[in-house]
Amino acid sequence: MRLAGSNTLARVQADEDIWCAAEILRAWTNRHVTVDTTGRSGSEAPLAHSLEIARRQGAKAWELRAATSLASLLRGSARVTQARDTLQSVLSHFTQGRGTRDVQAAADLLSQL
Repeated sequence: MRLAGSNTLARVQADEDIWCAAEILRAWTNRHVTVDTTGRSGSEAPLAHSLEIARRQGAKAWELRAATSLASLLRGSARVTQARDTLQSVLSHFTQGRGTRDVQAAADLLSQL
């Protein structure tokens, strides 16, 4: 998780066009949710922003990871319909790579929603 440290986050916030900006923001947010469960309430906006950056960049893999993290957070907040809609809209674009770990994780979460 050292790659998702505060210095790296500051670089991403200064330049969202960095190729891995969406993933760094997602990883940083996940790290703080995992370490401090009280940070959950402030995690939705950065995860939604990560999803937006990934979409803007056309980074489908980062988009899937951001959607999976956001859906998981929404599920934990009892917003299952929103979680399902968020994840399903992104996952539906994956016609290849169904056996990859990220696609499987997203599909597993979707089946739980």
